[in-house]
Amino acid sequence: VTEIFVLIKGDEEGWMVKRVVEEHEETFQKRLRRVVKRGLRVTCVEVPTTVDSMGDALRDFSSKYDLRHDFLLMHVSSFIRADIRPAIAAHKERTATKFRGVSGGEAVMTQLLARASPSNAQRLLDDDVALLVESQTKEVIASFSLKKRAEVELGEDLIQLAATPSSCGFQVHYDLVDIGVYLCAPKVQELFSVSFDYVSVKRDFIPDLINREIKLDAIYAYVLETQEGENDVAYASCCTDPRTYYHTCREALERWTYPLVPDTRTAGSGHAPQLRYRGRGVYQADSVSPGLRCELGPLVAIEDSTTIGDGTTIRHSFIGSKCKIGRNVLIEGSILFGNVEICDNVKISNSLLFTDIKILEDTRVGDSCVLGGGVTIGRGRVVPPFTRIFLPSRLRKSEAEVADAVAHADAHAEKEIIGEDGEGKLWPMQRWSTEKLQTISLGCSTAPFIKLPLPSFAVDEDESSEEEESDDEAVSDGEASASSPVASQKRDQGDDSAFASEIRAMCQEGLSEPQHMQHKVLEMKSFRLASNKTDLEVAQVILPVFLETIAFAADGGTPKKDTWEKFIATRRAGLLFSSFLSNAHPEDLVPLWSICLDFCMRPTRTVSVYSGPQKEGEGDDTEAETVTRDNPLFGSTVFCSLCEVLHSCDLLDADLSLPLWYRHKTQGDLREDEKAFLNSPRLKAFVEWLEEEDASDEDDE
Repeated sequence: VTEIFVLIKGDEEGWMVKRVVEEHEETFQKRLRRVVKRGLRVTCVEVPTTVDSMGDALRDFSSKYDLRHDFLLMHVSSFIRADIRPAIAAHKERTATKFRGVSGGEAVMTQLLARASPSNAQRLLDDDVALLVESQTKEVIASFSLKKRAEVELGEDLIQLAATPSSCGFQVHYDLVDIGVYLCAPKVQELFSVSFDYVSVKRDFIPDLINREIKLDAIYAYVLETQEGENDVAYASCCTDPRTYYHTCREALERWTYPLVPDTRTAGSGHAPQLRYRGRGVYQADSVSPGLRCELGPLVAIEDSTTIGDGTTIRHSFIGSKCKIGRNVLIEGSILFGNVEICDNVKISNSLLFTDIKILEDTRVGDSCVLGGGVTIGRGRVVPPFTRIFLPSRLRKSEAEVADAVAHADAHAEKEIIGEDGEGKLWPMQRWSTEKLQTISLGCSTAPFIKLPLPSFAVDEDESSEEEESDDEAVSDGEASASSPVASQKRDQGDDSAFASEIRAMCQEGLSEPQHMQHKVLEMKSFRLASNKTDLEVAQVILPVFLETIAFAADGGTPKKDTWEKFIATRRAGLLFSSFLSNAHPEDLVPLWSICLDFCMRPTRTVSVYSGPQKEGEGDDTEAETVTRDNPLFGSTVFCSLCEVLHSCDLLDADLSLPLWYRHKTQGDLREDEKAFLNSPRLKAFVEWLEEEDASDEDDE
């Protein structure tokens, strides 16, 4: 029997959680029996209302239950979808064999980590940590907080430890974040029970055990990564504030990539009505009724029984059930929970609105606001950025003292923001600095507060060394810094180059092994999110890879309708492009035609060829030779054929995007080498025909 202990406070909120757990217990049991053929017992353990940390909760739990086996500890804010069986197996082996790593400590915990680049929206300031990990055993040797410093100094003891025969070397990581999930030996309970200094597992317990001079206990790391051949992509995040909650919702919507997955997804619990895919990254329930001239998307989820007035725009937002949204409303980057009423001509940006809220006409809710349940904002109000508003009657009894403090707020300022016809009170924010508010609020980022200068890597090491030498000659001592515009530009260029190289490699693998295309698309989606890039930036990388692959393929060559249609079908190129262009407008695709033109203007292409036939299983180790070959797609005539074939293959939305690009290009000053391509009578006639077809379609409508 698998046992789950849910630690809840003995108050009204805790009892609500208990009811939810009891309602879903039967569903959990069915799922577990279907997977591992084992029973499930869920126990809700009440802790005193005075408990306000995980450390206190664990100490109270230990006084009631003594666990004799390994257990998994998971924070309430953690959201994870991954196969962690390899992590469990490795942890059990270490604890069963009393394994001791390079530090000599006993293995007591395996910390689950996820990769997140410094620019990742999911990162917290607490994640601004460098980890020193043993390469083979994955023992965490040291951790360094970088919140108040911009460098890490490795002491002589760590250098000597790395040089010992038992060590395989160390890795320094700055791209790993704690997701609040830990595999624990029974000794963890004992360690928490004897020390009241442990308030948080992440901030107190793990750093203390890792950084002790004499290490009796050891922490190991397991990084959640999708392994080769796996269909599911591992994902994890920690929702500790409005900003991370929003980005988790957004990533969940982005990763639900139709047509790789069904065109429906469930909102909330499994009993909630399903949301159906409507295009442009929009999911909405069948009962949703949008008005005329509404613009929904990209990335919008709208739950059941919600009505939307004429001329309303909703982008990158999540709308709960039974909401009423008026006419000419603009909602961007926000979350609205259930039963929210938004009247006409209201603008809401990057804000969080709880249930039963009403916002009257002509009101503007600024960035990073949080409105509590039951609040009403009057007509014509402007709610400043970072404002928190609540309704006293919605507070729990334990928050009565806070309500008394709020009663002393400036009454004039309160009425100015909420209005005479509004209802609510301003939450006091005097103790919150602007920096702290920005790190937790919607529409903000932790990036400006990261003090560590991030490194950049050149593709060619020789070029990198030459650039460094030239910089040393051109810049006097003390003038160059990691934060200078030149360094920042080089860093961005290095990041863009690394991003393009990774996407290019994954695209080539997908086209060469079409049976794995779906998996490669998911990998590209994950890497795009981690790199803070857009789908269009991915498309700009994969388009020239596709053109080069089909141009030099035995079953490809110059553009011919039948040949290219067969190639696109067999190599699953349609899936590749639709995964990144399904939400794009025609004007977004204009730059892609410039890429096609540039490809056809080059008489030769540099390609990689293998010196001999590749044997099965040797693809990664076979050396490739770079050679220059004639470009099969070179010339103005071939470019015209390319445009016609891409249109017939229904790629790049050529009906609308090609005429847009052609008009934009020809209205400017053309280079001499471009004139032969764009002044072609055949291309002109084809573009005019597309425009006539579009006009006739509009007349028919």
